[in-house]
Amino acid sequence: MSASRTILVIDDDPHLLSTVRDVLALDLYQIFTAADGRDGLSLYERVQPDLVLSDIMLPDILGLDLCRTIKQQKPAQLFVFMSSLADELDQVVGLELGADDYLVKPFTIPLFRSKIRSLLRRLKPDSAVPLNPEPLLPLCLGELEIDSAAYKAYLAGQELNLTHKEFEVLAWMAAHPGQLFTRQQLLEQLWPDDLDVNDRAVDALIRRLREKLTDPVTEPHFIETVRGMGYRFKLA
Repeated sequence: MSASRTILVIDDDPHLLSTVRDVLALDLYQIFTAADGRDGLSLYERVQPDLVLSDIMLPDILGLDLCRTIKQQKPAQLFVFMSSLADELDQVVGLELGADDYLVKPFTIPLFRSKIRSLLRRLKPDSAVPLNPEPLLPLCLGELEIDSAAYKAYLAGQELNLTHKEFEVLAWMAAHPGQLFTRQQLLEQLWPDDLDVNDRAVDALIRRLREKLTDPVTEPHFIETVRGMGYRFKLA
């Protein structure tokens, strides 16, 4: 139920803060707002919201740094940038940091509400733990262990610091070893209602995941690139 969801909005534009608060209130979310990064981080630690919406150009610290700090504390935290920086590179950087979406200002209210609903649908009805894309049994693949029930993955006994999207794609692909997944399939699985996300977001996510798996592109142990087509989880 949306009434149980809490959203933290961080932006130094009072008009936008007021508008976003009023729009989100239509869906009965509990809204908290902050006008700068430090207040936002303090509020985040106190409230532990289900979703964080943040501008990038905050008056004290960059929203990028805020995202990095929050994701280090809680990799599965839902985080969305709202920014007038419309350049593709800015969007790629935001997504590479682990953001779940990037909204370019100005955005329409119907699109905004749709994206927020889509993100929050990933959460269980009475919990802030994201849902898996499909039911998955625990997997043991050599040194890699994937525990879908706990939403955790381990490499050589060490827990991997994965975002929820990174975990989802790892668990999904590992459950279907040898199967080719096109970029379009991955887009539809990870961002089902987002028409603005493109192939670059998939490539950025796979690149981050490989780094955390210490998986070289040239001789991968886990994720193989199928040139011009997509990716597949390597057969043992």
